Amino acid sequence: MPLNPNPPSPKSQNHGKGAVFHILNIRFLKLRLMLILASLFAVGSLLGVNGLAFMHGRAMTTLVPQAGPRTQSPEALGPLARIRILLTGVQLPRPTATPPPTDLGFQFEVLTFASDSGHQLEAWYAQATQGDSTSLFILFHPYGGSKTNMVAIARELLTMGHSVMLVDFYGSGGSSGTTTSIGYFEALDVVAAVTYARDQWQPKTIGLYGASMGGAAVLRAVAVHTVEVEAIAIESAFDSLLHTVQNRFDAMGLPVILFPELLVFWGGQQQSFNGFSHNPAAYAQQVTIPTLLIHGKDDQRVSFAQSQAIYTNLQGWKQFSLYPGSGHGSSLSHNPEQWRTDIQNLGQQLK
Repeated sequence: MPLNPNPPSPKSQNHGKGAVFHILNIRFLKLRLMLILASLFAVGSLLGVNGLAFMHGRAMTTLVPQAGPRTQSPEALGPLARIRILLTGVQLPRPTATPPPTDLGFQFEVLTFASDSGHQLEAWYAQATQGDSTSLFILFHPYGGSKTNMVAIARELLTMGHSVMLVDFYGSGGSSGTTTSIGYFEALDVVAAVTYARDQWQPKTIGLYGASMGGAAVLRAVAVHTVEVEAIAIESAFDSLLHTVQNRFDAMGLPVILFPELLVFWGGQQQSFNGFSHNPAAYAQQVTIPTLLIHGKDDQRVSFAQSQAIYTNLQGWKQFSLYPGSGHGSSLSHNPEQWRTDIQNLGQQLK
């Protein structure tokens, strides 16, 4: 076999190897650059998502004085409005103080007292003119509301012979503050109201009525702060803060993974509490007093299963009442006769 007349020189072989190394080095540099860019994108995305969650957490827990109209419910928002809310956060105006009602046939007294939440609270009190006026119901309003939200319920209770006390949580109505912890520190306001009522009027029995966030605050007050009352009525309360945030994302057609958790984390951090530990269903395990649990069948904020989670954990006498056609916190207006019967049944436990 003939030999190659022009064998490659050592110099040309070295040049070939150098070219290969040069190509590999360029590819390595490109890969490294891609990894750096991907890392920067991941970090930027993480910071962006956390920043957005931080903003939403603040918007969710801050009641803004003299703000514009409150953001509509998720179901009422169109696609563009939902995108805008996702980018800017909700607007939660601070409920303003109003004078007590004068058209109910009962005389209301305006009260102020201090709470361990660090705020001065305002309440209205009216004594029943018939029945056992030594039976008192203290009423606690929902998220973003005030004691005026509880006037219709107060009127019914007064007519049934129960005295009533309607309380503004801190951050609402005539009480001080501009923030909310969605029932966590509001539980201290529940304790303060009960203490004030016992000192002021020495009622024979006290029942608590909490709507939505008010119900969560009542359950926490009984379970964690061991406030002593004879019975409680809980309407439309969420089973956990995380679930209620997830429900709102679901109502807006948004994914219910990661972002709700970040919102609960940052909202809690800004208000100095652990949002993941704010679980009324867990509080219910420590509740042994008679409890009426009211749930609207058409409630889009709290599911039937979530309401049942609270009911299942209650340890004492309990009644679960499902209201057909009723949404979130609208039991009395949709089913007044059923509501009156339920309250009468609970009232029997006060005797």
